[in-house]
Amino acid sequence: MKMLNSNQITLINQECDLGSLNNEPVIYSKNNELNKEKCCHEIAGIKLNYCRYGDHSKPLVLVLGGISSNQYAADFLKEDQTIRGWWNGFIGKGKAVDLNLFQVLSIDFYAGTSFDATTQKHLSTHTQAKLLSQLLCDLELDNVEAVIGGSYGGMVALAFAELYPDLLNKLVVLCAADKSSVKSIGLREIQRKIIGLGLDSKKEQEAFSLARSLALLGYKGEDELENRFSKNSSDSAAVRKNLNSYLQYNSDKFAQQYSKTKYLNLSLSIDLHQIDSKKIQTRSLFIGCDTDQIVPIEFIETLSKNITGESKFISIESTYGHDSFLIEVEVITPHIQSFLGDLRKNKTIEVMRSNNSKTLTTKNCPSNINHQPPNREKSYDSNCQ
Repeated sequence: MKMLNSNQITLINQECDLGSLNNEPVIYSKNNELNKEKCCHEIAGIKLNYCRYGDHSKPLVLVLGGISSNQYAADFLKEDQTIRGWWNGFIGKGKAVDLNLFQVLSIDFYAGTSFDATTQKHLSTHTQAKLLSQLLCDLELDNVEAVIGGSYGGMVALAFAELYPDLLNKLVVLCAADKSSVKSIGLREIQRKIIGLGLDSKKEQEAFSLARSLALLGYKGEDELENRFSKNSSDSAAVRKNLNSYLQYNSDKFAQQYSKTKYLNLSLSIDLHQIDSKKIQTRSLFIGCDTDQIVPIEFIETLSKNITGESKFISIESTYGHDSFLIEVEVITPHIQSFLGDLRKNKTIEVMRSNNSKTLTTKNCPSNINHQPPNREKSYDSNCQ
C-alpha cells in the first residue's frame, strides 16, 4: 500500500492500492513491492484492473463510472506522475465519499474482445456485475456499505444489486436507469456504424473520432453548448468553427487513447441493458438531471417508484446534461453525504417526486453479509487496453 505525499500533489491525500484481477492478481504490499496472491476465481484470461483508496478497515464503497472511465476514480500518484481521477471532486477527506469514513474500490470495466465487437456479441451489465463480485471475493471483501454508479456504472450497479441483494447495504445511481431510451440506442447504433465504416475504409481513427463527436453532443446539455459557443458571438461562422475545433480536439484525443474494442462492446452493452426493477431490494438513492438527453429523468423517477426496496429520487437542475454526474459536485455531494451518513436505523425517509413527497418506513439492513462466490461466467480471451 502506497502512502501518497500531499506535499507533492495537493489534490491527493489518501492511501491507494493498485492491482489487476487476473489468474494471479497483482497488488502492492505495504512496502510497495509487488506481491502476488492466489485467487479463487476460475474465469481464465479476463483482466480487471482496480484501484483501492483509503483505510482498509473502513466500510467499503464501490465507485463505478461511465464507459470512458477507468480504475482511477480519484487522483493517483504513480511514479511521481499524477493520474487524474474521473470523479476526484467526490472522493477524499470531507468529500461526498469521505475517506475519513470509508474506503473506496473502483474498477476499469472488462472490455470484451475484438471478436465480441465484430460479431456484436452481447457483453451484459450482469457479466460486469459478476466479475465485480468475483473481485470482491478474491480480495476477501465481504461487506459492501454502498455501490455508487454513474451512467454505465449506474447500470452495472443496478445489475449488481439485482444479482446480489445481500452483498450491499445501499445503492446510489446517477444518470442511469433500468433500460436505455430509444433515442440513445439510435445514437449509439449510428456511432458503431461510423466506426464500422472506418474499419472497412482503413480510416479507423478518423471514424472513431467522428463517432465520439456524436457521443459528446449527446452528453452535453443544450444550454451548456449555447453558453459555450454562441453566448458571446453572433457570428454563425465563428460558432461553427469553434464548435468543430472543440469536437475535433476532444474526439481525436479520445480516439488516440481509448480502445475501439471496448467502446464498441460497452456501447452495445448499454443498448441491451435491462434489469428487473422489482428485484432491487436495496435502499437506493436515484439522482437524475433535468437536461439529460441520454437518460431521460422520467426513466429514473419511474425506476425509483418501481423498486422493491426503499428509494429516494432527486432531480437536479443543471446545464451539463448527462455529464452532470461528473461536474455538479456542489449540488450532488450533500445528497450522497446524507444518504451514506444514514446509520440504517428504523426511521422514515423522504421520497421526492417532482413537487410531491411521500414517506416510507425503512427496513433493518443486515449488519453482516455472507459473501458467496458468484456463478461462474463463460471464459473470455482478454483484449483489454
